[in-house]
Amino acid sequence: MNLNRISIATLAVVLFSSPAFSGLLVEQFEVSTSVPNLVTANAIITSNAPAISGVFGVIDFADNPGDASAGDFAGFSPFPNSDGASPFSERNERFVVRVSGQVFAPDDGLYTFRTFNDDGLSLDIGGTSVIFDDQLHAVDLRTGSLSLAAGWHDLSLVFFEQGGGAVLELAGFGPNGSNQLLGAPGGLQTRPSAIGAVPEPGSLAVFGLGMLLAVAQARCM
Repeated sequence: MNLNRISIATLAVVLFSSPAFSGLLVEQFEVSTSVPNLVTANAIITSNAPAISGVFGVIDFADNPGDASAGDFAGFSPFPNSDGASPFSERNERFVVRVSGQVFAPDDGLYTFRTFNDDGLSLDIGGTSVIFDDQLHAVDLRTGSLSLAAGWHDLSLVFFEQGGGAVLELAGFGPNGSNQLLGAPGGLQTRPSAIGAVPEPGSLAVFGLGMLLAVAQARCM
């Protein structure tokens, strides 16, 4: 292989298909005021910095061990800003979570997304509203479908919790797959958006190698 002839586009493919770039960016915003709907939730995101953020492989959170069986898939992780207390592990009973990144559609066709949530949320894929749940309620299923072309598509989810138990699970499937948590093995794959995603050291090494190869290519042109 002539490394000098590797294109920058090829380097980008190698870099952003690295496992370190999988998952979705999760940001949690803590507030002391009421969060009754999505209008308030989005205003909180606009006017506040997140209390905590990180990239998570799957979106499957709950603040009560009793909710471990809620949703399509057993088990859960505490919300990012959990203090680990039981049975309720939230630092604040009122909070907002923003999930952002991209989801990969392996084929053209109809894709269905499923959330189990308590309280409400909105889910947009590729700028299209797929789920809009602007209510306070116990954990319940919400679904939405849309047609996607094969490739990466922007994903944005806003979740709000007004008090009591909190659950957030995000799953989906395409025309040739079965329902699975987004980002899980066998499920639709995800990656964080370029903005806000912090690569792991191994990915930085790949990036550095890519830059060296790009320089070598430029010198041979």
